[in-house]
Amino acid sequence: MLFTARSMITTRIATKNVLDVFTCQLAGEHWAYNYKRAVIVDHLIIALIFYTIYQYARYKVHTGK
Repeated sequence: MLFTARSMITTRIATKNVLDVFTCQLAGEHWAYNYKRAVIVDHLIIALIFYTIYQYARYKVHTGK
């Protein structure tokens, strides 16, 4: 699971960098704004992944399976 999450994060960062270049050129925005927004989105996605794992673990412990 850790390996999957790590590869997902790596893929996400690579995709983010490519998308940042395109969005900066298209929107003509400052790169720092896009970078901050992407970092916030990344943190939300990672938090959601960990929260899902936590809830699943609680469910497994509760049901005893």
